[in-house]
Amino acid sequence: MPIAFLWLMVFLTAPIGIVITALDGVAGQMGITNQPFWEVALLWVVFVAAGYVQWFVFVPRVWSHFRAQRAI
Repeated sequence: MPIAFLWLMVFLTAPIGIVITALDGVAGQMGITNQPFWEVALLWVVFVAAGYVQWFVFVPRVWSHFRAQRAI
């Protein structure tokens, strides 16, 4: 279940989710791990925050920037 859940979060937060997954893999290689529940909970919080910023902050700003340039 946690693996399917994390892959779903990667899909929902793509492309920033791929970067987060890579950073989590690097942290795992360095020995920075927690108990399985807390690791999944922490990753969920990071995925939600990154996905929110990506889709509701960055994308609208880029969209309005391109629309403003097109209107000129």
